[in-house]
Amino acid sequence: MKRRLGVAAVVAVLLALLSTDVAAQAKGQRKATEAKKAAPERMTEQERGANKAKGAVSTVFRSGDREAFQRYFASHNMRAKPLPPGMAKRLAKGKPLPPGIAKQVMPPDLLKIAAPLPKGAEYGIVGDAVVVSKAGVVLDILAGVLK
Repeated sequence: MKRRLGVAAVVAVLLALLSTDVAAQAKGQRKATEAKKAAPERMTEQERGANKAKGAVSTVFRSGDREAFQRYFASHNMRAKPLPPGMAKRLAKGKPLPPGIAKQVMPPDLLKIAAPLPKGAEYGIVGDAVVVSKAGVVLDILAGVLK
């Protein structure tokens, strides 16, 4: 009988501890969510640009742009090193350009055959990819064009 009471007491204590831990976690998650909603002024300029860019332009490049760019780069002997794997993973549509990334300007001749850009957007060469970015946020990518 004493043993059953002891086991019941241990179970009751464990349940009480578990329920307070779960409640504390839920309270912490609510606070974090409320803080994110209440602090848009703390967003960086790139984060604001990413929020504006999401959904604004889904695709900039046309179906024939990859081949046209590859022909141009091949005829002008332009080659590029691919980005390091970690940097390449962070280069994604709708996300800010990774910090410290070296973006080259597109040749003027190539801009003549490229698709027209949305207002404020610009072409750039990043590693072996051609990107379109606006306010530091990637709008579209053609990966592996300069191989």
